[in-house]
This record gives sequence, structure tokens and C-alpha cells, in this order.
Amino acid sequence: MKKIYRHKYLNNLLLVIIALWVNGPVMAQNENADLRSLLHQMIENNPDVLKARKSLVEADEQIQIIRTALNPHVDGNASYRRVGPISKFYFEGFGEIPVTPANYYDANISYDQTLYDFGKTARSVAVEEERKKLLDASIDELRQDLSIQLINTYFQIVYLQDALKINEEEMDNLQEHLNTVQKKLDAGTSTKYALLSTQVRISRLKSKHVDLQSTKVKALAVLTSLVGRDFDPGIEFPSELPDMTIMPDVNPALEKAYENRNSLKIAKENETLSELQIEVINAKINPYLSAGAMIGAKNGFEPDLNKFRPDFSVGAGIHVPIYSASENKHQRLLEEAKLSEYQYATESEKRKVTQEVVHSVENMKAAKLKIEQEEMQVKQAGEAYKLAQVSFDSGVITNLDLLDADTNLQDSKLELLKTKIDYLLAGYEVKRASGDKLYE
Repeated sequence: MKKIYRHKYLNNLLLVIIALWVNGPVMAQNENADLRSLLHQMIENNPDVLKARKSLVEADEQIQIIRTALNPHVDGNASYRRVGPISKFYFEGFGEIPVTPANYYDANISYDQTLYDFGKTARSVAVEEERKKLLDASIDELRQDLSIQLINTYFQIVYLQDALKINEEEMDNLQEHLNTVQKKLDAGTSTKYALLSTQVRISRLKSKHVDLQSTKVKALAVLTSLVGRDFDPGIEFPSELPDMTIMPDVNPALEKAYENRNSLKIAKENETLSELQIEVINAKINPYLSAGAMIGAKNGFEPDLNKFRPDFSVGAGIHVPIYSASENKHQRLLEEAKLSEYQYATESEKRKVTQEVVHSVENMKAAKLKIEQEEMQVKQAGEAYKLAQVSFDSGVITNLDLLDADTNLQDSKLELLKTKIDYLLAGYEVKRASGDKLYE
């Protein structure tokens, strides 16, 4: 008996392990279907974001390249040269004596370094570091744009999921009603018109179901493309809508937006970058000091022209730009014009941000008020439908009156669902307009 019990225990344990192994990936997949996880996956996998991150690496390397202008440069050189004819003179008793060798050999190591460039390199580095800040803000803006696109698509799918359920619920109600009408028709207490009108409503609902399903599949294709997941038309997202407890005032939201909005940061970074470019142009007229040294060996020295002998050189110099044919002047004027353009762009962006904040806050407030009204409307439509069913069974109202009551109830549910999602999306728009990072 113990042996049989032990086998039964092991078999049950094996079944549990297999079930966990099979269901594990499914559970993980469902957990990854929530909005926060999808946003995280998108930021980690989206090729546009990955490409932009590589641009940051390029910016770092460009800064290092500019800094090498003040680093020493060491070169090794070796050369051989055959010349002819060579100069000779005749000396009694010795014959012809060459003045220069026919074969020249030279090998050396040279060292060159800019000692001081009066801030040229420092200003160029400052420009590239500012460009990096601009690029970083642009990447954040890209993340925000992708995030709001994903959020809108996600809640579009959630709406379509629930709309399909409401559609199916209405079809079930009408199918049940159709059975009742058919029985009444068989009993001679209803008309063929009532039967046909109900069938027409069901047919319309089926067509609507096809449209909703098609729109959902297309929205899923957009979402999976953004996230980088395999396309799965059967995936379901949680239907329970998250709470959006914030109800911001316009003035605090505007203050936050002026400080945090990436678009404003980009506009201001462009101004700063232009100012630094002007400094770089002004620094072009600055001199720079350099030093160099060389040590090596070569032939061609008296008295033995073919013998290798060590040689060296050490020196320093200064380079002073004198005349550039007004090139620097026109470059400076050009950059000053760009600076004015960027300043106007900053003011324009600030007005745009103000408009977006005000619109999103007002949209959220309006949606909140509409939810309260439409919840009451759904409640009233539900009560009206129940009364219509009783009245129809009693013969007080017609079949079309009952169908209209059912349609009003389902339309009210859809409208309430849409308004709740509009409220959520308006809340996310408030966050985006205020500069909150949607992907964190």
C-alpha cells in the first residue's frame, strides 16, 4: 500500500510540475500585457530609441576627439632615398671624392604638442557638450511621443474589447427577444414585421461586431510594432480602467511645464548652443603656442658620408591668424541671426506649451463631469429597458419601442466607456503637457 501511495504521490507531483511549466509562459505573457510593462518594453526595444542612444555614444566620442587637439602627437619616420648624379671633386692622389652620398637613410621619432590655444579647444568642447544635452532632451521627447502613442493605442484596444463585449451582450438580448417574438408569432399574438425588425437589428449588430474586431486587430498591429512583440490577435488586456486621481489646476501645471517640458528644453538648448558657437567663431582669431622635438639618426655627415649618426631638433612656435577676408565676421553675423531665430522659437514653443496644458486640463475636467452625467444616464437607460420589457410583455408598447430601449441602454454603456477612457487619456495628456515622464 505504501508503494502504491508513493507512486500516486510522485505522479501527482509530476503533473503539478508539468502544469507549472506549461502555464508559466502564459502567466508571464499576461503579466507583461499591462500598460507599464508595455511602456518599459517599448523604451528598451524600439529601434528609434536604440538608434538615438547610439547618437549619444557618438557625441561622447566626438568630445574626446576634440580634446585630443591638446594631446601630444608622437610619430615614427624612416626613409630611404637614392639620388644622382651626386656632386664630386677631384683631389690629386685621391681621385674623385663625393660631396654628398648617393644613398640617404633617415630614421627619427618626432614629438609635437599644442601648449596653449587660448581657449579654442575648451570652447569647441563646450559646444559638443551642449549638443549632447540637446540630443539627450530630443531622446526624452522621442520617448514621450512614443509613450503617448502607445497609451492611446492601448486604451483604444481596451475600449474595443469592452465594446465587443457590449455588442455581444446586446446580440444575446436581441436573440432572446427574437425567440420570444417567434413564439408570439407562432401563437398569433405578434406580427411578421416585429420578427423582421428584430432580425435586422441583429444583422446590424453582427456587421458592427466585424468592424470592431477588424479595428481591434489593426490597433494590436500598431501596438505590437511599437513594443517589439510578436503579433498576437488573440491577446487581451485588463478591462479594469486605472484610477486617475489627479485633477490639476492650470497655473501649477503651467509652472511645472515651463520647467520640465522637453520641447522647451530643446528650444533653450538651441539658444545656448548658438551662443557657444559665437564664442567659438570669436576664438578663431586667437593664436596658439606649440612645441616640438625630434631625435633620430641619418647619414650624410662629414667626414664619412655613409655613416649613420644621431641627430635631433627642438623648437617652439606661435601661430597668429592675421587676416581671414571677413570670413569670421560674416560667420558671427550668421550665427547671431540664428540666435535671434532660436529666441523667437523658444517664445513660440512656450505659447504652444501653454495652450496644450490649458486644453488638456479642461478636457480632463469636462470628461470628469460627463462621467457623472453618463453614469446617471446608464442607470436610467437600464431602468427604462426593464420597464420596456414588462410593458412589451403586457402588450403596452411595440416591438420597436423595446428594441429602441435596448439600443439606448447599450449606447449609453458605450458612451460611458468612451468618456472614462477620454478622461484617462486627458489625464495622460496633462502629465505629458506638464513634462512628467510617461514611460517611468
